[in-house]
Amino acid sequence: MREPKRLKIETVLAVHDLESGRVLSQPIARPKHAAYDNPSDARISMELFLTELLERDGASTRAAFSLPAGDIGIQHVEVELPNARALVGAPLSFSMPCVVLPHRRAHWVLVLPLAMTVYVGRQESLEQVVASEAKRLLGALEPDAFTRLGYFCAKSTRLERMTVSVRRRPVPGDGAKTLRRKLDRAHVRRRALQTLHAVGRQVRAHDVRGPEPVGMRDALTTFSALLKAHDKPQPRRSVVIVAPQGCGKTTLIHAWLRAHPDRWLFATSVAQLIAGMSSLGQWQERIKRVMEAAETLDAVLWLDDLRDLMGDRSGAFDLAGAIRPWLDEGRVRLVSELTPEAADLFATRQAGLFSSMHPLRLESHGPREATTALLRCVEYARKFEPDRPALAEDAIPTVIELTDRFVPYRTFPAKAVQLYEELRATAERQHVHDQQRLTREHVYESFSRSTGVPAFLLRDDRAWRSERATEHLRRRIVGQDAAVAAVVDALAVVKAGLSPGDRPLASFLFVGPTGVGKTALARALAELVFGSEQRLARFDMSELSGPDAAERLLRGVGGSEGRLTSIVRREPFSVVLLDEIEKAHPSVFDLLLGVLGEGRLTDARGRTAFFHNVILVMTSNLGT
Repeated sequence: MREPKRLKIETVLAVHDLESGRVLSQPIARPKHAAYDNPSDARISMELFLTELLERDGASTRAAFSLPAGDIGIQHVEVELPNARALVGAPLSFSMPCVVLPHRRAHWVLVLPLAMTVYVGRQESLEQVVASEAKRLLGALEPDAFTRLGYFCAKSTRLERMTVSVRRRPVPGDGAKTLRRKLDRAHVRRRALQTLHAVGRQVRAHDVRGPEPVGMRDALTTFSALLKAHDKPQPRRSVVIVAPQGCGKTTLIHAWLRAHPDRWLFATSVAQLIAGMSSLGQWQERIKRVMEAAETLDAVLWLDDLRDLMGDRSGAFDLAGAIRPWLDEGRVRLVSELTPEAADLFATRQAGLFSSMHPLRLESHGPREATTALLRCVEYARKFEPDRPALAEDAIPTVIELTDRFVPYRTFPAKAVQLYEELRATAERQHVHDQQRLTREHVYESFSRSTGVPAFLLRDDRAWRSERATEHLRRRIVGQDAAVAAVVDALAVVKAGLSPGDRPLASFLFVGPTGVGKTALARALAELVFGSEQRLARFDMSELSGPDAAERLLRGVGGSEGRLTSIVRREPFSVVLLDEIEKAHPSVFDLLLGVLGEGRLTDARGRTAFFHNVILVMTSNLGT
């Protein structure tokens, strides 16, 4: 027997916004039914309830709930409270929200707080008739103080339309059993929804904010095809999005949800899945319930970081082993994100689970795509955030240029958008006028303050004052005029843009006896160029004279990060001082060839540390 087609019923809800932030939602066809919760959950609960109610009841109920898309509106009517003068010594009235339904040339009016329906003729005053009837009913009911307080609970009232999809009743036969199965299915779906809400947050299309993504059309098409819901039973696929940080992994998921607003998407984490569970079988039962709920609703589970499944090496929580069978059998859809380095590590440690998911790789964008993305962000902000400072369009190339040159560890478009958001936040803290445009001057000033890069290196219109630099260094270093002049000349070359862009900003070798000011000159250089002596990272090379010296600089000790690479990644704008370089092991000199020649080093974890914005200083007292 063919599955009967579904019937779509358009109905109207009255939604009362309460002071607590929650809402009270009730169908105007039967106001006695209500759902009390936050706005999104109240709507979901009401939709599930009405689906069950309309599938259970007959055609008359469906006809009552089916309201035409006519001029149904909300109107507030002032109603005087009977006996108010005796209670408070003065007349007291309050505004009652009423739903007005046109009927030929007259109106039917539903007074929501009283659940009372009033007919208003074509020549009658709606406010007078409703106020009179409501006052008469209140006088007959004589409500107590608590009931009267309920008339004032709503901050505002609005109408929302809802489409309820119900199954048509099958042609005679096993009607009771069919109805029982429908009720059972509705109950199971309601329990599944409660389970998923307990361990995650439902992400809805209307919750997604921001402009349309750039350069993701092909990736979105592939992602949508992998998560496509089929009418016929087919294995459900899981996807892991592999891309560098800031390439748009989360943006891709949001774009998919915008294109498929009717799909269920729940964001969760490993911590939420096992919260409050011990290792004695409780967490396994919860994982089973969550997976069954996701299978029932065909919901997509969005795990924020797949690396958390590698976290517990004791074996107490083998979450990967508990989840993998559901993915292997194609019963649940799981979506997660990983960087390329994390994906390689995960594929090694959890090869079985990784093979159950389809890897979707995203490429990083270039300056052109980043410019388009930033322009869309600016246009979106002007339209939807008019009360915040806006970036001038002629300042966009400056943002792209600065982040491309001085922010090597992040990718486009994220690093450009992040600088843009930091710029707006800084402007708001400084009480910049809402309508003022943030110009190139604001961009340079904010970037220089946050990174420590001096303005004369960022801007071509700022001249390099050799006399001031010489005076600054001579105040700190006495009797080393030749060395100070050499340092100032090297910085002038950097300012002129004549130094190679793929090497450190400048490289110096200070040679002289102990106490002549080699280290002091490096500190003064850090203060001159980067604004603070704290921008100096000093390495005592006498501690790196052993055969493991290069290993310690790159790999660290006990699985930690390498000493040199970690500092440069953390402080890309700094002076790196290698003190007493002649005492270092020969392997360190081989390591420095990569720094001086290519301006970068790759550590044991495969991450690259760039020295393009570093001033490298080596000192030695050899031969003195």
